[in-house]
Amino acid sequence: MTEPLPKVWLQSQFVVRSVDGLHARPAIKLSQLARQFVSAIQVRSTGDQQWVDAKSVAKLMGLRIQGGKIIEVRACGDDAGTVIASISGFFENDLAGENEGA
Repeated sequence: MTEPLPKVWLQSQFVVRSVDGLHARPAIKLSQLARQFVSAIQVRSTGDQQWVDAKSVAKLMGLRIQGGKIIEVRACGDDAGTVIASISGFFENDLAGENEGA
């Protein structure tokens, strides 16, 4: 009998450029983006032990990530590479435009 392969996670770090951090509006947008993929997607603030499900708005907001903080994102699944690329675009383009305030 063959052993199942261990889960392989692709992981990257991003700076939260919005001065307001990952508040309600960007948390909703990130969650909606994450739900487009079949991969498991998790997020945490750099240095924290606990990963949260990126598909959950409540869990993302519970991280209380402030502007300027670095977050880690990881994905596991068939579309994990696309997940990381899409989330990179979110932090580089979409969230960077959130500086107008909540």
